[in-house]
Amino acid sequence: MMKTCDPDAIPVKVEKIPSQEVEDEIFAITPDDGMLHNINEMGSLIWNLINGRRRIADIEVKLLSEYEVDTLTLQKDLFTFFNKLHQKGLIEYKR
Repeated sequence: MMKTCDPDAIPVKVEKIPSQEVEDEIFAITPDDGMLHNINEMGSLIWNLINGRRRIADIEVKLLSEYEVDTLTLQKDLFTFFNKLHQKGLIEYKR
């Protein structure tokens, strides 16, 4: 069973992660393992909304206001996306 993502969690980009935007995609390298991570255009939009002050709920509201997308679908997709970023060591959470 999928746990719901904590909407009050504040994602923060890990400072030691170098990232670069190229043609609407983000490329980030995790220095611990030297892995290059490619974040697609929609993921890049979300990545650029991560500023250490916005809650996941704030990002969700912004995306819902700009795109025609089902709320539940967006919530699931955000949960999956933030989970992957966290597992790869690209973000941390603060409250």
